[in-house]
Amino acid sequence: MGRRNDHTREDIHSMALISALQIVRDEGPEALSARRVAGAIGYSPGTLYNVFENLDDLVLQLDGAILESLHVYMAEASKAKAGRERITALGQAYVSFTRDHRNLWTLLFERPMPDVGELPEWYTQRIEALFDLIEAALVNLYGGAERAGLAQEARIMWAGLHGICLLSLTQRPEVLGGHGIDDLAGNFIANYVAGLDARHAAAA
Repeated sequence: MGRRNDHTREDIHSMALISALQIVRDEGPEALSARRVAGAIGYSPGTLYNVFENLDDLVLQLDGAILESLHVYMAEASKAKAGRERITALGQAYVSFTRDHRNLWTLLFERPMPDVGELPEWYTQRIEALFDLIEAALVNLYGGAERAGLAQEARIMWAGLHGICLLSLTQRPEVLGGHGIDDLAGNFIANYVAGLDARHAAAA
């Protein structure tokens, strides 16, 4: 690490996010604090608060970085597929991300939303980008008709997958009946798409 006066504000910002990400990945969200992050990059908490408004601001930006990583992960897993295989690949990628990056997922979805007032546009855009992946797969399968309806279906599908992941990762096997998360997620996607197939066939 360079001398302190070698680091610009942008450097400190980047260093802090990388260190915060590592702390959460290794030790969980409960280990995250301004003191821990500042110490990891060789600065005082006061310097950290010259770059971020407060810890909530740092967490929000960390959440944004995780959302971006999740988007890349899901897009990469589904880019060579089409139709139902693409939808299945997106769902499987989400499940894999929650399992392989459990602490990051926990920070993103289980820690209370940072108190930053109205969410910044860049944050909502990253959320929408995730739904766009699923919506695009549905449009590819069913065409552009009822685009608004497919946007809603994308959110319903994600909510179902998210619920399965939440029950599995919070160790509530009695609710899941001992079934594995991959089997449950795959079954949910297959049945949900089958229902969409039937609905669109009836409307044709």
